[in-house]
Amino acid sequence: MDLLGQRGVSRPTAIIYANSQLLLGGYKAIRENELSIPSDIAVASFEHPDVIDALSPRPTTLKKVEMRIGTAAAAMLLSLIESKENMAPREVLIPSELITGESCGCTVRPSPNY
Repeated sequence: MDLLGQRGVSRPTAIIYANSQLLLGGYKAIRENELSIPSDIAVASFEHPDVIDALSPRPTTLKKVEMRIGTAAAAMLLSLIESKENMAPREVLIPSELITGESCGCTVRPSPNY
């Protein structure tokens, strides 16, 4: 079902994409349906694409944290292997930074990492 192309049906007002590949496909689909980002639909992504400078309007994303996630997972695995005991499940929070672009309709705040 094409939620973007249906007329007379409530379209989403915002989409959050899980990764860069989906974000790029989303930009294409939004344009193919003659919709405007962010006035018709706001867009954000959980992943900061390497091609971000080629996208207009610039997407709102989370700063890449894959390395920190991998490091935390490896440390937990090593701890589990070394202890040789069952460990209780635990929650690990990996801090990230929201990089506000023009795609969400928010006021853009300059970021030193942008």
